Amino acid sequence: MKATFFAMLVASLGLAACGQTKSENTAAQSEIQTEQEATEVIHVGPVEFEQLMADEPGLLIDVRTPGEYAGGHLEGSQLIDYNGESFRSKIDALDKDQTVYVYCRSGGRSGRSANMMRDMGFTKVVDLSGGIMAWQDAGKSVTTE
Repeated sequence: MKATFFAMLVASLGLAACGQTKSENTAAQSEIQTEQEATEVIHVGPVEFEQLMADEPGLLIDVRTPGEYAGGHLEGSQLIDYNGESFRSKIDALDKDQTVYVYCRSGGRSGRSANMMRDMGFTKVVDLSGGIMAWQDAGKSVTTE
């Protein structure tokens, strides 16, 4: 009888401990999920990109080369060359709490840049899918000024 009581006591304690671990794990998972939700990368086409910029102004970053930028860029954009030596430090100097709109020629460099910004703690990054090529294909204007 003592052996049965002892076995039941051990089993009860084991179940209680498992329940606490599950609660602790759930809380930890919830905290991680909240942190991931705090940083958002959105990939959108030209029409939505333009609408989001109008609705929620922010920083507009062109991550192409200086030569590409000189050939035409979105009005109001700031050039930060993805291939430049100081790219990461220039990105790091930006306001991480401001929405950042990023584009390149076709979407590759801006997609990688957006993910890097997310990892660096930027709150919201909007990537122009298809880059400036998609922008122009949609009939949107660029400037060389």
